[in-house]
Amino acid sequence: MALHMALVMLSLLLLLEAQNPELANITIGDPINNETLSWLSDKWFLIGVASRNPEVQQSIQEKMTVFLHLTLNLIKDTVEIQEYDTLGDQCEYYSNHLGFQKENGTLSLYGEGVDSRLSGRVLQGYKGTAEQCS
Repeated sequence: MALHMALVMLSLLLLLEAQNPELANITIGDPINNETLSWLSDKWFLIGVASRNPEVQQSIQEKMTVFLHLTLNLIKDTVEIQEYDTLGDQCEYYSNHLGFQKENGTLSLYGEGVDSRLSGRVLQGYKGTAEQCS
Protein backbone atom coordinates (compact mmCIF):
# COMPACT_ATOMS: atom_id res chain seq x y z
CA MET A 1 0.00 0.00 0.00
CA ALA A 2 2.94 2.33 0.58
CA LEU A 3 3.84 1.83 -3.07
CA HIS A 4 0.33 2.76 -4.08
CA MET A 5 0.57 5.96 -2.05
CA ALA A 6 3.93 6.80 -3.60
CA LEU A 7 2.64 6.15 -7.13
CA VAL A 8 -0.35 8.38 -6.65
CA MET A 9 1.66 11.23 -5.18
CA LEU A 10 4.36 10.94 -7.83
CA SER A 11 1.91 10.78 -10.72
CA LEU A 12 0.36 14.05 -9.52
CA LEU A 13 3.76 15.72 -9.61
CA LEU A 14 3.28 16.51 -13.30
CA LEU A 15 1.09 19.39 -12.17
CA LEU A 16 3.34 20.65 -9.44
CA GLU A 17 6.33 22.94 -9.32
CA ALA A 18 9.32 20.60 -9.41
CA GLN A 19 12.19 23.10 -9.45
CA ASN A 20 13.14 26.28 -7.70
CA PRO A 21 11.26 28.84 -9.85
CA GLU A 22 13.96 31.47 -9.46
CA LEU A 23 16.63 29.14 -10.84
CA ALA A 24 14.45 27.67 -13.58
CA ASN A 25 12.77 30.95 -14.61
CA ILE A 26 9.33 29.42 -14.02
CA THR A 27 6.25 31.51 -13.25
CA ILE A 28 4.19 29.90 -10.52
CA GLY A 29 0.40 30.07 -10.65
CA ASP A 30 -2.29 29.54 -8.08
CA PRO A 31 -2.37 26.81 -5.41
CA ILE A 32 -4.23 23.58 -6.17
CA ASN A 33 -7.96 24.37 -6.12
CA ASN A 34 -11.31 22.93 -7.27
CA GLU A 35 -10.55 23.82 -10.89
CA THR A 36 -7.25 21.92 -10.76
CA LEU A 37 -8.95 18.90 -9.21
CA SER A 38 -11.74 18.99 -11.80
CA TRP A 39 -9.11 18.97 -14.53
CA LEU A 40 -7.47 15.94 -12.89
CA SER A 41 -10.73 13.97 -12.61
CA ASP A 42 -10.77 11.26 -15.23
CA LYS A 43 -8.78 8.28 -16.45
CA TRP A 44 -4.99 8.42 -16.58
CA PHE A 45 -2.19 6.08 -17.55
CA LEU A 46 0.95 6.35 -15.47
CA ILE A 47 3.83 6.77 -17.90
CA GLY A 48 6.79 7.18 -15.58
CA VAL A 49 7.89 7.67 -12.01
CA ALA A 50 11.11 9.06 -10.58
CA SER A 51 12.20 7.97 -7.12
CA ARG A 52 15.42 7.71 -5.15
CA ASN A 53 13.97 4.87 -3.11
CA PRO A 54 15.33 1.54 -4.50
CA GLU A 55 12.22 -0.35 -3.34
CA VAL A 56 9.94 2.00 -5.29
CA GLN A 57 12.21 1.77 -8.35
CA GLN A 58 12.13 -2.04 -8.25
CA SER A 59 8.37 -2.13 -7.84
CA ILE A 60 7.81 0.27 -10.75
CA GLN A 61 10.06 -1.80 -13.02
CA GLU A 62 7.95 -4.89 -12.31
CA LYS A 63 4.69 -3.18 -13.29
CA MET A 64 3.71 -3.43 -16.93
CA THR A 65 0.74 -1.05 -16.84
CA VAL A 66 -0.67 1.37 -14.28
CA PHE A 67 -4.10 2.87 -14.90
CA LEU A 68 -5.61 5.46 -12.53
CA HIS A 69 -9.16 6.75 -12.33
CA LEU A 70 -9.61 9.92 -10.24
CA THR A 71 -13.13 10.86 -9.10
CA LEU A 72 -13.65 14.28 -7.53
CA ASN A 73 -16.16 14.87 -4.70
CA LEU A 74 -16.34 18.63 -4.03
CA ILE A 75 -18.97 18.21 -1.29
CA LYS A 76 -16.71 16.00 0.83
CA ASP A 77 -13.49 17.65 -0.42
CA THR A 78 -12.04 14.29 -1.46
CA VAL A 79 -10.57 12.66 -4.54
CA GLU A 80 -11.23 8.92 -4.90
CA ILE A 81 -8.34 7.09 -6.52
CA GLN A 82 -8.86 3.74 -8.19
CA GLU A 83 -5.61 2.15 -9.36
CA TYR A 84 -5.27 -0.89 -11.60
CA ASP A 85 -1.78 -2.41 -11.92
CA THR A 86 -0.66 -5.16 -14.29
CA LEU A 87 2.15 -7.36 -12.97
CA GLY A 88 2.94 -10.12 -15.44
CA ASP A 89 -0.36 -11.95 -15.97
CA GLN A 90 -2.01 -10.60 -12.80
CA CYS A 91 -4.05 -7.46 -12.23
CA GLU A 92 -4.07 -5.70 -8.85
CA TYR A 93 -6.64 -3.15 -7.73
CA TYR A 94 -6.20 -0.46 -5.08
CA SER A 95 -8.63 2.19 -3.93
CA ASN A 96 -8.02 5.14 -1.65
CA HIS A 97 -9.13 8.68 -0.94
CA LEU A 98 -7.16 11.91 -0.93
CA GLY A 99 -8.46 14.64 1.34
CA PHE A 100 -8.35 18.19 0.00
CA GLN A 101 -7.96 21.21 2.30
CA LYS A 102 -9.32 24.28 0.48
CA GLU A 103 -7.81 26.68 3.01
CA ASN A 104 -4.21 25.91 2.05
CA GLY A 105 -4.59 23.93 -1.20
CA THR A 106 -3.03 20.70 0.09
CA LEU A 107 -3.89 17.06 -0.57
CA SER A 108 -3.46 14.44 2.13
CA LEU A 109 -3.51 10.65 2.22
CA TYR A 110 -3.44 8.61 5.39
CA GLY A 111 -2.44 5.01 5.03
CA GLU A 112 -0.41 2.38 6.85
CA GLY A 113 0.11 4.67 9.83
CA VAL A 114 1.70 7.39 7.70
CA ASP A 115 0.10 10.76 7.05
CA SER A 116 1.32 12.04 3.69
CA ARG A 117 0.68 15.61 2.62
CA LEU A 118 1.15 17.03 -0.86
CA SER A 119 1.23 20.74 -1.37
CA GLY A 120 2.08 22.49 -4.57
CA ARG A 121 1.13 24.98 -7.20
CA VAL A 122 0.14 24.60 -10.81
CA LEU A 123 2.46 26.19 -13.34
CA GLN A 124 0.92 29.18 -15.12
CA GLY A 125 0.05 28.44 -18.71
CA TYR A 126 0.25 24.70 -18.04
CA LYS A 127 -0.94 22.89 -21.16
CA GLY A 128 -0.44 19.36 -19.88
CA THR A 129 2.19 16.90 -21.00
CA ALA A 130 0.47 13.78 -19.74
CA GLU A 131 -1.75 11.88 -22.11
CA GLN A 132 -5.27 11.94 -20.72
CA CYS A 133 -7.38 8.97 -21.72
CA SER A 134 -11.14 9.03 -22.04
